[in-house]
Amino acid sequence: MESDNKRLVARLYREGWGCGNLAVVDEAFSPHHVLHWNEGAPTLQHRTVDEVKRIITEYRKAFPDLEVNVDNMVAEGDAVAVQVTFVGTHREVYEGFA
Repeated sequence: MESDNKRLVARLYREGWGCGNLAVVDEAFSPHHVLHWNEGAPTLQHRTVDEVKRIITEYRKAFPDLEVNVDNMVAEGDAVAVQVTFVGTHREVYEGFA
């Protein structure tokens, strides 16, 4: 189970974020899931599956050459923690930043 979860999380980053394959977002989250996302904000942000898809789409538009590297991953039971690196050229406005 742990290895299945790690494979799914790796796909979410590599294919979802890295390639813009939004179908993998549907595979990774149930339709009723609410993602608790820090985003560097002082408080936790709550994101639905559709919002995650929107964020990925907007991010990939702003960083069209985005490369996503899964650096480290650990799993225990059904929990997965991942460290990723995003590298890309900022080409479009994203969250108000040109």
